[in-house]
Order: sequence, then C-alpha cells, then structure tokens
Amino acid sequence: MLKSSGSPPDWNSMTGMICTKGKPLGVITSYDLASHLGKGGSPSLRAAKIMSSPLISISPYADIEEALHLMGTQSLGKYPVTVGNRIVGTVSLQDLTDRQNAQIRFQRRLQNLILIFFVIFEAAVFVLKISGGKA
Repeated sequence: MLKSSGSPPDWNSMTGMICTKGKPLGVITSYDLASHLGKGGSPSLRAAKIMSSPLISISPYADIEEALHLMGTQSLGKYPVTVGNRIVGTVSLQDLTDRQNAQIRFQRRLQNLILIFFVIFEAAVFVLKISGGKA
C-alpha cells in the first residue's frame, strides 16, 4: 500500500512496484495511472494491464555512472534495487544527485583543509627563514 508523505504528488516520479509472492513483476507510475484514467479507463482495472514489465532494476553494487546511464535510457522516476528476486530498496535521480553533492562537499572540505595546512607550513617556513637570518 502506498502512503502519502503529506506533500503534493510528483506525477512524474511516483511509482508502485507490483509483486507476487515477493517477486517483483513490474512497475506502475503515476503517469501510467493518470493516462489510463484520463482516457476514460476503469479505475478497477488490474495492475497487470497497465504496468511496465519486465521490471527494470538496479543492483546494489552498481556505481553511480551505471545508475545514471540506466535512468537516462528509461523514463521512470524511481528504480527498484534488487538482489536476486528481492527488492531491497529504491533509488531515484534525486538520491544520486544528493549523493554526488555530498561527495563534492566532502572533497571541497578536504581541499580546504589541505590548503590551510599548506598555508600554515609556508608561514612557518617564512618565520624560520626570517628568524634564522637574524640570529
């Protein structure tokens, strides 16, 4: 069962995964539902009639570039992360963007720290040269 987060729905990225006996079969996006209902379709239609299948999933061991490539070739907002036939999570473009931004922030902080140590080292060398010349 899908639960509301309280915020307005993002019709391009909301998805529901269709499973039977724990095995993922396909996915239905909010766009699929809106399109079906917008064409006068019955709200009591079986999910199998409008779901995208087979399910396109991502391995938990995939790197960010691989996930971005998959997202660039498909049109889903979220992708299931699967191990074998088990769904262990989901990943979205926003998740990948957040992860990349966190890595960039870490790298910038590390560079700033190295720069501070370099400036302190250079200042110490400068002070030693000045004090060494007067002694």
